[in-house]
Amino acid sequence: MSEAGIRTIDAFTYLSDEVSGVGNLGFTKHDAYNYIQKERIVKIETRDTNSLIRLFKERAIDDNMFA
Repeated sequence: MSEAGIRTIDAFTYLSDEVSGVGNLGFTKHDAYNYIQKERIVKIETRDTNSLIRLFKERAIDDNMFA
């Protein structure tokens, strides 16, 4: 849901309504926020790593001394 742009609180509320209450979810609102934050960090780190690798490859092609 977060990838579709749905806010964490809205997704949490929707899911709790679907299972007839927060007690039936199996996780808390705090758990949901922690999970979403962890996923965001992983995406940022992956994107940064891929960008750095791409930059190094481009520099190696442009500058033989860089390799």
